[in-house]
Amino acid sequence: MKKTKLLVLILFSLSISSFASIKLSSNFLNKFTQINDTIHQRNSATKRHSVTEVFPQFPGGTDGLQKYIKDNLKYPEISARNKVQGKVEINFVVTKKGAIEKVIVMTSLDKYCDAEAIRLIKNMPKWIPGKINGVPADMHRVISIEFKKNEKEEIKTSDNKDPNIYDEKSECPFTLVEQMPQFPGGKAAMDQFIAKNIKYPELSKNDKISGKVYVRFVVSKEGKLYNAQIMRSLDAYCDKEALIVIRSMPDWIPGKQNGVNVPVYYIVPIAFSLPLQ
Repeated sequence: MKKTKLLVLILFSLSISSFASIKLSSNFLNKFTQINDTIHQRNSATKRHSVTEVFPQFPGGTDGLQKYIKDNLKYPEISARNKVQGKVEINFVVTKKGAIEKVIVMTSLDKYCDAEAIRLIKNMPKWIPGKINGVPADMHRVISIEFKKNEKEEIKTSDNKDPNIYDEKSECPFTLVEQMPQFPGGKAAMDQFIAKNIKYPELSKNDKISGKVYVRFVVSKEGKLYNAQIMRSLDAYCDKEALIVIRSMPDWIPGKQNGVNVPVYYIVPIAFSLPLQ
């Protein structure tokens, strides 16, 4: 009888030990799994940020594009008579086959110049498509079409200078200076200004388009903002909204080089983020 009780006790002790061992192994496996999941997430994040992009290109490059515009642009007579001058900004998609689609006016001049700019873009030859990780893909591009009088006819005076355009030829802006330009109040104040004034376009939101639009502009030596243009596009509606926000900013604290105020190029990313589900 004593032997039987002793045998039962031994078996019970072994079962408890085995259960503890299994539980310990299970906890260890769970921790190991969690660590692996974390590593997997980090690797996924790394892969997401290692995307390589090649932007679409007009056949013949920038020189070819400028020649095409110069040879084919027709200044509307009614706009010329009304002394309408400036730039029409056009957003369009270069498909993975190089075709031009979804041509939209982002910055208007007048309806005649806008129509001519659209015609010019739609009649372009096929582009060299852009690529993402080596694979052809649809990509947005933004082009400014300038309408101005013939240089021989144009009278250049300080009185008729467009207040929204900085003459980069007469005084070339710096890209990096000892003291970079600053939004009044610094980056935190700028982020607050953007968050308060940005309006997420409903069409973009409905299409679940999110990301950043990169806008470059010149901060003059007086702190005024000029020549805002899209450096990296998201879609036509987000691009347009990003330009509106940048152009509505107050004057900045100008940049300095050797203690002297100088014009400086500056790039600001404008984020459009979908609400978390």
